[in-house]
Amino acid sequence: MMVTAKNLMALLVLSLILQACEVPFPKEEKQQSKKQKTRKKSKKKAKKSNNQTAKKTEPQKAEAPTLPKRLNESPIKQQEYDETAADLSEYLTTEKSELSYAQQAMLNEINKLRRKGCTCNGQYFPPTKPLTVNHKLIRTASYHASHMYQKKRLSHTGHYGLSVDVRLKNEGYSYREASQNITAISASAKEALAYMMRNPKNCANMMRPDFKDVGIGNSGNFWSQVFAKPKQIAAPIPTFYKPQTVSYSKNLTFQKEMLKAVNALRAKGCYCGNTYYPPVSSLRWNKQLERSSYYHSHDMARQGKLSHRGSNGSKLADRVTKAGYDYRSTGENVSYRKHSIQAAVDSWKSSPGHCVNIMRSEFTEIGAAEYKNYWTQNFGSK
Repeated sequence: MMVTAKNLMALLVLSLILQACEVPFPKEEKQQSKKQKTRKKSKKKAKKSNNQTAKKTEPQKAEAPTLPKRLNESPIKQQEYDETAADLSEYLTTEKSELSYAQQAMLNEINKLRRKGCTCNGQYFPPTKPLTVNHKLIRTASYHASHMYQKKRLSHTGHYGLSVDVRLKNEGYSYREASQNITAISASAKEALAYMMRNPKNCANMMRPDFKDVGIGNSGNFWSQVFAKPKQIAAPIPTFYKPQTVSYSKNLTFQKEMLKAVNALRAKGCYCGNTYYPPVSSLRWNKQLERSSYYHSHDMARQGKLSHRGSNGSKLADRVTKAGYDYRSTGENVSYRKHSIQAAVDSWKSSPGHCVNIMRSEFTEIGAAEYKNYWTQNFGSK
């Protein structure tokens, strides 16, 4: 009994010490860890439920639609739009003969001034004809306005310091005189124009009667106006033009003598250089080949030059087709000399290349003409 009492006393002392140190028993420790885990899980579930309810209650923000930077950029595809060129849309629309609202407003204001006339700094400018829009000037002005907008400064020189003269030449615009106005005072065409009119040079550019073409560019508050006097280019000389006298169509003697001389040579056969060509069938006269021959002789006489190439770069095939001859094969002889028809044929016979044309068996028709000692023979077969 004494042993058990001691043991009990030791157990009691040990329990008191453990309680004082707040050390839980192994079973209590397991229970407390389980409780802590369940508490953490419940807290996580509560947070998730709160987040879900917050998402449901909060209104969803609508995504802002991607709008174009300018209203007139709507027809431009995104892959074609270059953000470095603010007014690229204006450049593209000018290809379809369309101007932006700002460009059209500026053009209307300028032409209104030109119709009425105006006074700038005491100098009177009388009424004159309105300006016409030129697409090359539009491109020049639009790119320049875009460049100034990017740099945020006014300048008469464009990219890489190019002057307006160089920019116009790069666009392929031929002109006698050109000038440029620029400003960055307002996006309104009326306000920008009123500010430009304070400068006598700007006013003179807008009112010059010899300026016929105009190009307008706008990017934000930046404006560029390009005025030009176009160079008058002579109209290209057509391959066939109506001469004052058309003697070839009335001169039947010329046709008969040419056919006689050529067909006599073909009937006999001859040597062309070192090659013998046997007799071949006679040729028929063709009015279309006669026409192409005459116009080429007339063209050579006007140029003062013997050539198989026309003044406009036309070749034999071009001239024959233009005359309405649908050929399967064709050939041409030309000559410059003051001689008779027989002498002309004899001179061609002495040249191997010309002789071969006369003796070709595939040719069935001929037309020929002479104008101011320039001779032409056209051969063909259909």
